[in-house]
Formats: sequence, structure tokens, C-alpha cells
Amino acid sequence: MLALLLVKTLVDKKIDNFDLNHAVDVLSFEDFNKIYSEDNLLIRLVPTNQAMLDCIDHSVAVAFNSFNLAKNGANGTIELSPEELYTYGLLNSFGGILVEARSEEQEKVIEKVADESEQTDVVKDVFTGGNVNTYISMLFMQSLGMPENLYMMVAFWNNRSFISPGYENASKVIYLGEVMRYCYEGLVEFFQVDSDICSFFNIKDETQFNYIINQLKVK
Repeated sequence: MLALLLVKTLVDKKIDNFDLNHAVDVLSFEDFNKIYSEDNLLIRLVPTNQAMLDCIDHSVAVAFNSFNLAKNGANGTIELSPEELYTYGLLNSFGGILVEARSEEQEKVIEKVADESEQTDVVKDVFTGGNVNTYISMLFMQSLGMPENLYMMVAFWNNRSFISPGYENASKVIYLGEVMRYCYEGLVEFFQVDSDICSFFNIKDETQFNYIINQLKVK
């Protein structure tokens, strides 16, 4: 409701519209509480933690890297636009953000599933240790109605067997955008990077690779 009042404020150019008391008057206090309360699991404030902030930083950096790689490389042979690849770069790590934003009810379900398993600690780690993030990203993109060949390309950027014909070069953008960020974070070394994909972007050695990473730093 406050969001609608903000729009009305901008249209009418009257700041008086954007007022909590006015929102309560329009809705009634009881209705307002139904919309914004701890009892409404669909609308809640999500507390941040460092893991969530790290996922957000990672997603933004991968999106920025992908946009720039698509904009400046491969002589127009990439199947998707830089703007599309920026969006897909953002979505790639979105599963991690959703995991960190899990509600208390979802946490209880994870605990229940883990406790009923013979490998309780393993199950908990799958959900909370980052191992399920890619799969949840894929499910999220499915829920948005994205075509299978696109969400598979984005979610499984590190497994070439999932790449559909027609998106081979676009997938290289996501791959290198991800790997460059992981290198910047100190999680991957240059020798681990796919040399064929580096060649596709005319990256010939580690010095050139590191130079590009330094140019693409997202603070």
C-alpha cells in the first residue's frame, strides 16, 4: 500500500500522500496489520547476514563481468545481448540469496528432513553450505517461465554438457564472468580456467587475465 502511495505522491506531486497514517486510514489498522505482520509469511522483513551479502556481491560482480565481456569481446558472435547476459549473471547466484533468506518455517522443514535422514549433517550442509544454491537458482528461473535451454545455461555454467546448441558462446560469457569473480575472491587459480574459453576472448596468459579482472573490479 505504501508503494502505491509513493506512486501517487510522484504523480500528484504531493508529499502528503506518502504517509503511514494515511495508509492506515485507507486500509484500516486491522487490514494494515494483516498485510505487514509476522503472521503473514508472504510479507516479512528478511534479516541480512554476511553470507547473503556475499551472494549479492557475487551476483552483481558476475553480472557486471558478463555485460562487459559480451560488450567488448568475441566480435559479435555471442547469441545474447550484453543486457540479457547481465540479467542472467544476476540470476546465477540467486539461489544462494534465497537460501539465506529462508524463513523460520523453511528452516524447520530443513531440520525435519535432516533429522529423518541417516546422514543428518550431510543433509544440513547441502541446504545451508551452498551446495544446493545452483539447483534453487534453476528452480527460481523455471518459476519465471524462462526456457529450459536458458536456465540450464545459467544455472550449470560450469558443466558444458548442459549447454544447448545455439547458446555455446553466451555460456562462455557466463562461465568467464563467474570464474573471474572466483579468481578475484581467491577461490580459483588461473591454471584451473578453461583455456579454450580464454582463447575465445583472446586472453593469452595469466598477466592479461589478471589485468582484465583488475579492470572489472566491482567495489
